Amino acid sequence: MQALQALKGVGPIVAATILAEVGDFSRFAHPRQLVAYFGLATGEHSSGGWQRSFIHCPTFGVVR
Repeated sequence: MQALQALKGVGPIVAATILAEVGDFSRFAHPRQLVAYFGLATGEHSSGGWQRSFIHCPTFGVVR
C-alpha cells in the first residue's frame, strides 16, 4: 500500500481500491499485463520527423 501511495495522486482510498481489485501483483509476469488488465493501452504514432505518444483509456471501464 505504501508503494502505491508513493505515486503522485494516489492516496489511501485509491491504493486500497487497487489492492482489492488486483489482489496478488505477482500473477502479472510483465507490467504490460497489469496495464492491459485495467484496460489501458499505450502507444505511439510516428511519421517522418515527428512522433506522438498517447495512452488510450476506454470509457467503458473494466469488462468482466
